[in-house]
Amino acid sequence: MFRAKSYTVINLVGLSLSLACCIILLRYIHRELTVDNHANDLSSIIVPLRDIDGNIYPAENPNNKDYSVYEKYIEDRCKLIEEENSTIVSDDVSYKTNLMAADTTFFHFFNYRVLEGNLSLDSPHDVILTEDYAMRLFGKESPVGKNIYFDGKMLTVSGVIEQPLCKTTFNFDVLVSQKLRLDWGVLNIELIRVNSGFDILKQNEKSNVYRLHKRNNLSGNIQTRYKYISWKDFYFESSISKKYDSIFIFGNKEYILVLSGVVLLLFLVGLLNFVNLYSVVMQKRRRVYGVKKVFGLSVGGLFAEMWMENFLLFACAVFLSWCIVETSSGLWEGLFSEKIPVTGFDWYLSLGLLLFVPLFTAIFFYFRYGYRKPVACMRSAMSDNGTMFSRYLFLFLQYSITLFLMILSLYFQRHFDFLINSSHGYQTDDILVAQLYNQNRIFNSITHQQLKERYRCIDEVGNKLNECPFIECWMNSSTTVLKGFPTRIINNSDEMFELQAKYVSADFFDLWGLKIVDGGLPDNINNVDESVIVLNKYAMKLLGYTGLENASVRSTSALMVYMKNNGEIGEYGVNMTPVSAVVEDYYMGHLTEGIKPMIFIVGAKDAEGDVMIKVKKDREK
Repeated sequence: MFRAKSYTVINLVGLSLSLACCIILLRYIHRELTVDNHANDLSSIIVPLRDIDGNIYPAENPNNKDYSVYEKYIEDRCKLIEEENSTIVSDDVSYKTNLMAADTTFFHFFNYRVLEGNLSLDSPHDVILTEDYAMRLFGKESPVGKNIYFDGKMLTVSGVIEQPLCKTTFNFDVLVSQKLRLDWGVLNIELIRVNSGFDILKQNEKSNVYRLHKRNNLSGNIQTRYKYISWKDFYFESSISKKYDSIFIFGNKEYILVLSGVVLLLFLVGLLNFVNLYSVVMQKRRRVYGVKKVFGLSVGGLFAEMWMENFLLFACAVFLSWCIVETSSGLWEGLFSEKIPVTGFDWYLSLGLLLFVPLFTAIFFYFRYGYRKPVACMRSAMSDNGTMFSRYLFLFLQYSITLFLMILSLYFQRHFDFLINSSHGYQTDDILVAQLYNQNRIFNSITHQQLKERYRCIDEVGNKLNECPFIECWMNSSTTVLKGFPTRIINNSDEMFELQAKYVSADFFDLWGLKIVDGGLPDNINNVDESVIVLNKYAMKLLGYTGLENASVRSTSALMVYMKNNGEIGEYGVNMTPVSAVVEDYYMGHLTEGIKPMIFIVGAKDAEGDVMIKVKKDREK
């Protein structure tokens, strides 16, 4: 190795770079494939997905024999409720938090290491904090026994938990008891532990079939079905990932496949480069091996010599690879948007590279030279026709893969540049998102005094925003410009189409710079029955309308339900409703998904959610 210094250095550099890239990507892939590994028997946990007219969301095991999992298969269950951007108060300071409410069985399903206190949610006023969030609230002081406030109720910190080493689907900072509220205002998500007699395929044959149901006290029917999936598949469930990515963390299997292919190609390039350079050294040593055989070098001794040399080269390469991985960690952790901790997988990966790859390369050269007679080895040193052919073959494979990787990287880079430089159809400059209210969302148990105080605060904040000379316009928003939900819309020819629906106020179009190309909006909308319908250009074309003259739509189910003055229940959208305006198309998701047909239900200003502020140029601060 020291005699052939140039070959050794080039081999080490090439192999180290190749292995470093592979190690970085393999650690990320392993982390994606081991999400929620802190669960107790992950394979036995299932969750129901409820599908109502194409709108899919995680739900509870239904109390209906047509859909539900039979009790004889259920060993344990846990109900969860996640609330993003809830507000808690500590020492008279308000903090935004991702809060999750759970019942006492949550820790039967998932293992969390307790840093302080215990995992008690027995009392409605118990609260458990994550380590990072406890540090944010209380610094280095022990938080156990301290009080925080949520919805005006005093909670006592019963424990602090450590973030698991594995990646988790949950994105919570604070864990409270589900008993804290009688009504959380949203549906529960239920995790079910099933026994070995449960067959998920047979269950879905029964439950994953649309059935018509009468809407409670409302006109029309709805189609409902349930699909049960394993919790280990929940992380990659594409049907809900875009709607729940703020409260859960989701992955993408297609990305994992692409990265796995890249790892394989990078590894092959590094290995073929190693074989090519090492074969040059072996070409010079054939006469030496012949002489050694004459002087009694055994077959086993020859193999041990080849393996030891390969092992030492790979040991140096793996060491240098880890040096590259550690020194460049800030770069690739920024690209992955997460820190990947050291786990046992890193040791297994390093040992695998040290034990199996040198063994493979040593066996290749051993079969090439090990069984030749000494005289043949020394004679073959004078002629290298066979060796040159194999080297050319390996070089061809190496450079073919390298060229393919270069083309692939250029394609992805150009695709990325195209995506970030293409117009998405709405403005994002000079728009701020602010969380200006320290009250949590309205729920059924709120008192009249709390409601009065809430609206007083909302009015006061609104007056301050209106007075600010640097603000062009603002609005409260519980939705973003991107997300919608599928709804079935019928045109005046009684044809049905699926459109993406969004509930917005008239300010929505001004704030995001969405141009009204036909029609217009009312000056004020104060009541539900005054709401109007707006379509984008693509939806107009899809529904077969060329103008607003005869454009009207209705939904297969009520778009909004409200109480009339006479006490009756009103349903907005079930009757043919004229289209008031047409808005310019924009991309509401990834650009590669294309323009989608959209329907906007434009109503009164929202009093919930974040405050979206469009400021004058250079006045963000």
